Amino acid sequence: MLGNILNLIKRLTGSEPLPTPKLESIEVGSKVRVTRVRDRIPQGMVDLLKSDAFGTVTEFRTVDGKGIGVVVELSDGSSSWFFEDEIVAA
Repeated sequence: MLGNILNLIKRLTGSEPLPTPKLESIEVGSKVRVTRVRDRIPQGMVDLLKSDAFGTVTEFRTVDGKGIGVVVELSDGSSSWFFEDEIVAA
């Protein structure tokens, strides 16, 4: 799955996507833990991640045309996307 996404990015942008070594073992359906968040997020999300930082990967998204973002469904049923360096396999 991830290989297909990386090939699509290459075709659309004409260049190689950024390396994604952390995502090689993560697929849709994988359990992950959010370890940090780079951007400001609402207080409700902060509270949720403090109480339960685990979730399930539901999809991958292109970030800035070259990188890969990961959409994670959290314990309360909400979804949010994270950069690859913000999550680890659970």
